[in-house]
Amino acid sequence: MKRIFMYILFGVFLVFGGCQAEEELEKKTSTEPFEVSAEAFLYEGTKEADVIAVDEEGYLYTATCITELEEGATVDASTYSSFIHQFQVYDLNGTCVKEVELTIGTGINLLTAKEGTLYCVAMKSELATWGPTLYTIDTKTWEVTEVYLFEKYSTMINFAMIDDYVYVIGYLKDVPEKDYTLHP
Repeated sequence: MKRIFMYILFGVFLVFGGCQAEEELEKKTSTEPFEVSAEAFLYEGTKEADVIAVDEEGYLYTATCITELEEGATVDASTYSSFIHQFQVYDLNGTCVKEVELTIGTGINLLTAKEGTLYCVAMKSELATWGPTLYTIDTKTWEVTEVYLFEKYSTMINFAMIDDYVYVIGYLKDVPEKDYTLHP
């Protein structure tokens, strides 16, 4: 009899404990509309931007490739030695405070900002070392520095800066062909 009573008591605790946890979850996942406390505005220069990044102080950096290809040309190391990119910096009011033209690789496809430095991944333009390359750009002097050539990768999809480390996601160049199946 004591055993049955203990099972019933344990079941009651499970039911009431589960209901309380569900109520707490419902409180945390509210369906109320999201409210923005600051005024929203459109950065005019971002309409044509290829990549954007925001630094810790709230400045928005955009990069737009302004080199034009000749009709019928394809983008590879033999087409251009490098592309010209226009960088724009916007303050918190949406005003463009700086415009700079830099020559970097053959197109920037990833950009992030951290502590006065822009980090970008662009295809290196020299035919012998063609591949995605990490560059840094000092936002005070606008000096471009090549940091690392990702020799084993054909393309970079995403990257992130955490502390002093760069984490990348990309496609490897030399991957053996293999059939993949989903694991249950």
